Amino acid sequence: MRKTGLYLFLICSFFSCDNIASQNDTIFLKKIEINPQEATPKFLEDLAEETVFTPLTPPFGLKIKKIDRVFFADSLIFILDKSLDAVLIFGKDGKMLNKIPAKGKGQGKFTQITDVFFDKIEKKVEVYDGAISKIVIYDFQGKFIEEKNINSPEKSGAMFYKFNNNYFFERITVIKADKGRLSVFSNNNPSYKKSFLEIPNSISNVAYGVNFNAAIFRDSLFYIPLLDNKIYSVSANDAKPVYELILPEKYLVPEKLVNGPAMEDYNEFLGIMSNQGAVYGFSHLFMNENYIAGSYKEGYQPWSLKFIYSKRTGKTLNYTKLKSHVVPSLNVSGSVIGNNGDYFIINIHHLQYENLPVNTSKFKLKGNSIILMQIKFKEF
Repeated sequence: MRKTGLYLFLICSFFSCDNIASQNDTIFLKKIEINPQEATPKFLEDLAEETVFTPLTPPFGLKIKKIDRVFFADSLIFILDKSLDAVLIFGKDGKMLNKIPAKGKGQGKFTQITDVFFDKIEKKVEVYDGAISKIVIYDFQGKFIEEKNINSPEKSGAMFYKFNNNYFFERITVIKADKGRLSVFSNNNPSYKKSFLEIPNSISNVAYGVNFNAAIFRDSLFYIPLLDNKIYSVSANDAKPVYELILPEKYLVPEKLVNGPAMEDYNEFLGIMSNQGAVYGFSHLFMNENYIAGSYKEGYQPWSLKFIYSKRTGKTLNYTKLKSHVVPSLNVSGSVIGNNGDYFIINIHHLQYENLPVNTSKFKLKGNSIILMQIKFKEF
């Protein structure tokens, strides 16, 4: 022990211990192998230990156009559809119990939904309205509780998370001299604290955000920044890399491009990424005890590729869509949009309902029904 301490003292005398710690952080990152060439259709029966189909039916005249967030808690299912500016609350039988559409002015109202955070611990639905810099809070039954006005709203952002008694906002453009991607605000009377993870100069004007690029699992908030092949564990003080996404060299975004001149806008960014044939835009990040799920873009491809990473074996499954040996016509191309314990959730396109490997007649579907598929993956 004495020799070890002496060696460490001598090392720190010649080198910065902070630098050593930083290098060790990189050395001991867990590796997730991402390879678009291995992304092929996979079969449900080969991958799934169990598959559960959950139908949801809103009242007549109400149609869910796009699921922006889905959340399971206390035998309830919450659906955020930004096009409706509403959070829909369903029971486990699939019937809608309530909705939070409190658009308007005044207390308990919002003008639009920028993002929503579902607080499973406190059993609250927190609606963030970026247009008027306000967080409106409801209970799980949709009853208004309180609202909070955000101080220094210009330092907030678009995407919104709550963790360890702090709010985290993701910025998609540089805020004046502050180049941090993530800004941290206190929970009570939300006030700006700090920001970190600098936005690369090349995308400082792009205003390109992705869905679900952060996930809360156990006691950590995990985050994948744009043009960064690392997953970070985020606290109120900093962000430390914990996973590294390993790509074949041909798919890497060149370093000179990441640190190069600022692109003019999103169209220029998309054109450059397409021409490079690079992998970018990691999103749809979800975690459970055994797996990490995510999606990514590759070059000019208009659709996303997906991956599932096994924490136990360290193996990665890359795929394009899910098919079925039982029903060959089934094509499930959607990304994971949520998780429910051991299960990952995918929204089934309505044109695929008749192809599902289950008798859907028992669901008593209506014209505005949707079906969520929950998958518990086998070990691979």
